[in-house]
Amino acid sequence: MIVSPTLITSRANPLIRKLAALDDARGIRKHGVYLAGGPRLVREALRDRPDLIEAVIAAADQTDIPAPPDVPRYVLAPGLFQGINVFGAPGPLLLMRRPVLPAYDPAAPWPDGCTLFAPFSDPENVGGVIRSAAALGAARVVLTAEAACPFLPRALRAAAGTVWGLPLAQTGRLEELTWPADRRVFTLDAGGRSLDDWETPRGAYGLLPGQEGPGLPDNLRGRLDCAAIPMQRGVESLNAATAVAIVLWTWRPAAGQG
Repeated sequence: MIVSPTLITSRANPLIRKLAALDDARGIRKHGVYLAGGPRLVREALRDRPDLIEAVIAAADQTDIPAPPDVPRYVLAPGLFQGINVFGAPGPLLLMRRPVLPAYDPAAPWPDGCTLFAPFSDPENVGGVIRSAAALGAARVVLTAEAACPFLPRALRAAAGTVWGLPLAQTGRLEELTWPADRRVFTLDAGGRSLDDWETPRGAYGLLPGQEGPGLPDNLRGRLDCAAIPMQRGVESLNAATAVAIVLWTWRPAAGQG
């Protein structure tokens, strides 16, 4: 059954207030939903995760509103739509249910390949490393408590839909992170051994980059293998997401594996 669109013209409408709260992590946690926008992201959500779509939000001048037939559709007056369209892209927005991410259990068996721990507070870095992890064959991404919400608009744009396909998990604060004694976990450090000199890790292993700015807590450093990315003189460091992508590419599994 196709649901007829509901027209909304007032800023006082409860749905408008709810949508306006979804530009930060607290609003997403409170309401259990997030917004996805932009033609490519909407297309991929409709194709890959229609089960997560709670509603479709469109402007009054949008005549073609793609949506599963049983999903509610809301048409907003142009001024209202512009106010909640934080993606700034044409086309409708999707209101999507926020999945509950499983908790990382250090004692549970690790999947083969790279478990990437992501402590980044910048949403674009979170989205960027999720996208790189998906493209380069990582097994999963574990978000620490310091990490930005992966369903924020900036994170979603950077991840380009890969949040719906790559296994994600969450854990506590970085300083409390643990892992099995038989698992090797690597980090990036300019004083470490050159990435060129490391062999590609076999089986299950971890990659734990430091936070933007603070880096890693002292209590973790002694337990990590340190790898350094060779760079030209005069360049001190790389963007966090870029550095992670280089390591994942260097140690990527063969095409079709992972």
